[in-house]
Amino acid sequence: MLENAGVSLLTIHGRTRDQRGPNTGLADWQIIKKVKDALRVPVIANGNIQCLQHALDCIEQTGVDGIMTAEGNLYNPALFSGISPPAWKIATEYIEIARKYKLPALSCIRGHIFKILHHVFQQEEHRDLRDKLAQANDFEEIGSVAEEAKKT
Repeated sequence: MLENAGVSLLTIHGRTRDQRGPNTGLADWQIIKKVKDALRVPVIANGNIQCLQHALDCIEQTGVDGIMTAEGNLYNPALFSGISPPAWKIATEYIEIARKYKLPALSCIRGHIFKILHHVFQQEEHRDLRDKLAQANDFEEIGSVAEEAKKT
């Protein structure tokens, strides 16, 4: 039906509609494979891509034509390079880029840093850093959160 309707490419997320928020769970790559096997158009897989190896495994297990990632890429923008730098290092580099190119919306910059440092903030002993970032009003204050994360 999809191909007859004119679909020329399909991206499929291997989760059900109910798998969101606290019910997220793992994507079902076997469902993605079944869709890929049934179609002639290119299929892009999405779900549980947190590092380069996950991307390679997904392609191998499903036969898809490409990979899409969301959360994994927000946590580690270097995901497809095959490296996983410490979160504080990614945060520091991002802050330097944002400062250099004069990104105007501090709230967006802060939002990206929240994602990059997400795993640090999940640790009870570092919840104060999350609050500190939420209250940061300039590059220096945001940068100090990344510096403190370096010490963890």
